[in-house]
Amino acid sequence: MAIVQFECRDDDVSDAVDAVSALVIGRPRIFTPQPSPTSPKKAGELEATAQAIAKVVRPRANQSMRLEILKLVLKGGDTWFDQNGEPDPGLRNATGALSKALRPFSTWDSPLDLICTRKREVVHDGAYKGRYQGTRYIPTQLGGRVKQILEEQGVI
Repeated sequence: MAIVQFECRDDDVSDAVDAVSALVIGRPRIFTPQPSPTSPKKAGELEATAQAIAKVVRPRANQSMRLEILKLVLKGGDTWFDQNGEPDPGLRNATGALSKALRPFSTWDSPLDLICTRKREVVHDGAYKGRYQGTRYIPTQLGGRVKQILEEQGVI
């Protein structure tokens, strides 16, 4: 027996279950992600880490792209809608520089995952169905706190 996992939009769950129901052993089970509760100890660690990250990523006067990428990443931006579908190589370089600045805080594959979740968006229907449309940035809890700190400092 094999277990198959896939993601779909909430509107398409019933269609997806109908499509695979003939092949399923037993009843299909549907799971939705649930946030894990934070302990008071982790809340203190979160604050200390957020303060340290805010200090490191705070843009200097000559780092205008750092400011732009922080706004995009920490405020939940979308590269497709924010750039009107036009690629921006400078934004890619700024994302890499931000990731490099976060490297001391993370042992993960991408340090950027500390402050945001990146969701690759594709066209869902029409002639361009399945083609890459852009990336949506969703701030994590730590990223949300870093954003609050930078807003309190008047940076973003």
